[in-house]
Amino acid sequence: MTDTAPATAPAPDHIAATRAFYDAVAEDYADRFRDVFAAQPLELALLAGFAGLVEAGGAGGRLHPTREVRPA
Repeated sequence: MTDTAPATAPAPDHIAATRAFYDAVAEDYADRFRDVFAAQPLELALLAGFAGLVEAGGAGGRLHPTREVRPA
């Protein structure tokens, strides 16, 4: 038996366009704001906590509106 991932439908055009735009500006954005939180540890901690909730939510990069997420 082999493990194969199920085929997924291609993203709708508006989603593909949004992803392409984000990919096009991501490196410049990261360079511009790389050190913005260096003197703001509380803000960095809040953003990191939020990112952890989004990641743990399992909703494709979004907080799931009906799922309670508790830190591990």
